[in-house]
Order: sequence, then structure tokens, then C-alpha cells
Amino acid sequence: MYVFDTSTLIHMFRFYYRDRFPSLWENFDKYISFGEIISVREAFNEIISASEKEDLIAWANLHKTDVFLTPTEEEMEFVSEIFKNKHYQQLISNNAILNGKSQADPFIIASAKIKSACIVTLDGFTPSGEIKEHAPKIAFISKCLNVDCCNFEQFMAREDWKF
Repeated sequence: MYVFDTSTLIHMFRFYYRDRFPSLWENFDKYISFGEIISVREAFNEIISASEKEDLIAWANLHKTDVFLTPTEEEMEFVSEIFKNKHYQQLISNNAILNGKSQADPFIIASAKIKSACIVTLDGFTPSGEIKEHAPKIAFISKCLNVDCCNFEQFMAREDWKF
């Protein structure tokens, strides 16, 4: 199972157009139908409030209940555990706190941890696919918390997707 971060979904809709990459989207849709690709409610909120991509917003609305899941009590407890570490508190910017903006990152990590899933994110990886050490980003924090994490290219390699 994979938990997709907002950054990956935005990336997909920005660079992998459905009419140019139909087999990628067929695989993606199939994984969703089998429950192998999910995300969290806060990612949906980020997309709705911040995305300028109408096709991404339409897609998110279509999948509001089957992809963007509400956190469980166990996930909420893990989110509180994440924030006990001062360094990890930087996952949420002061600007987001002051403006009441949605922040999916801790919920993405908690969902993957509790579900023993792999996070797919662009947050905290170098262009070569290495984790940026000590960065208060999803990739590094996931590594510290023993949560499987990869970027989109690594996800496609794991699943042997070739186009």
C-alpha cells in the first residue's frame, strides 16, 4: 500500500498528462480501485485550497472518499507523538499555523506508519533521489521513524512500471 503526498499528486497532474501517459494513469487508477494507493483528508484540503490545476481538483473531488481517508484514532495519536520532537514540529510552518492552512505531512507519515505502507512524496529528496539528511521534511522524518518512503520515480521502479 502507498500513501501519496500532495506534492506527488501535484507533480503527476503537472507533468504526466492523461492523454500523453495513458498507461501510467491506467495503472494508477487500478491501484486506487484495489485500495493500494491512498492519501489523507488533509492532502485533499491542501489540493482544494492551493491548487490551480482544475483537473487535479476535479480528480480529488471524484476520489474524496476512496483515496482521501479520514485519520483513525491511532493515526491521530501518532501525529501527537511526531510533534513531541521539536525538530519535527517544523513540518508545519508558522505561516500555515497563523493562516489556518491545511498541513498533510504529519498525517501522511502517521497513515503510512499505522498502515505499514510506503509514503510517496517529493518532499525531502534530492534530485538524485537521496534523502536530505536532517531536513524537517517527510522523507527524513519517515526515515527516523522507520516509515518506508520513496519518491515518485522510486515508486514506479518498485512497481516495475515502464512506459
